[in-house]
Amino acid sequence: MMSGNSTHTALATRLLTGDLSAEVRLALVGLLPWLGEPAILRALDLHELSERTGTSRAALRAARQIVLSEMDSNSSPNL
Repeated sequence: MMSGNSTHTALATRLLTGDLSAEVRLALVGLLPWLGEPAILRALDLHELSERTGTSRAALRAARQIVLSEMDSNSSPNL
């Protein structure tokens, strides 16, 4: 699936470029199991996930937004 590969590449680039805080990077890696599942990502209970992982809700929100944005941008048809 091409858009999935594009999303993976874009997220890997974001992880490696250094423009994210360490906490957001960690949160982003933690959300990777739900890559390709936007409905699940949107429905995740960030409060519970924050308590379980020790990651701040703000970092989890930022990471979720990055993943959803990359998924949206890579799923739109190129005209």
